[in-house]
Amino acid sequence: MGRIHRLRTALSRHHRSAGFGIHSPFAFNFVCNVLGERLPYYGYAVIEATRRVVVEAGMHRLHHAHVISLSNAKMLFRIVNYFAPRHILQFGTNHGVTAVTVLLPSSAAQLCLCEPLLGSRPLASHVLQPYMNRIHVHSDAGSAIAAYCHALQHDQQPFVLVNEITDGNAYKAIEQFLYTILDDKGVIVMRNLNKDKQLKQLWASCERYVHAGQSFTNEKIGIIVATPKLQPERFNLWF
Repeated sequence: MGRIHRLRTALSRHHRSAGFGIHSPFAFNFVCNVLGERLPYYGYAVIEATRRVVVEAGMHRLHHAHVISLSNAKMLFRIVNYFAPRHILQFGTNHGVTAVTVLLPSSAAQLCLCEPLLGSRPLASHVLQPYMNRIHVHSDAGSAIAAYCHALQHDQQPFVLVNEITDGNAYKAIEQFLYTILDDKGVIVMRNLNKDKQLKQLWASCERYVHAGQSFTNEKIGIIVATPKLQPERFNLWF
């Protein structure tokens, strides 16, 4: 997933991203009207304002971790808006922007957040404060997974966002849990594939495992939609 490989595949990814060569009706709609949508959404103003707070605060720090780009945050909003999950599990949030983004599509949505360092991140705590009545924070992956499974209703589609693996000893547990999500017709969004070797490995493992559904990736972000109605297909795109 290096830069040279991305350059080599740029033309084919760009061609696919316009819908050319995609025969699945679901995939065509998802690529063109969700990943590639250019019309504004109601939540964009809040995302922009939230991200601006984080970026402006970070300008005064020598070492400032990368904040999710505005375009990626908007795309994440569209993905969550499309699937409309009532319960979301998220692993990691440096500044809280992604957590706010996934909660914006629905005022009824609940977020189970695995972030052991939230207490030592005053900026993230500040950003998330207006939403804390809908956020349930856990310091380790095991308790986050258990709480999410308990909250999830049988008729609901699971939705998991992986920003980072904050619990370094829980890789195998998270991997096995994601397998159950794929078996349960869930949706997995995984970010930072080009920056984190563990996430790159985890993404490859989940892609190999899924036996009914489709995956979409630009080699930085990946989305797997597991459903028995879809034949297994992988789409390498530009978005």
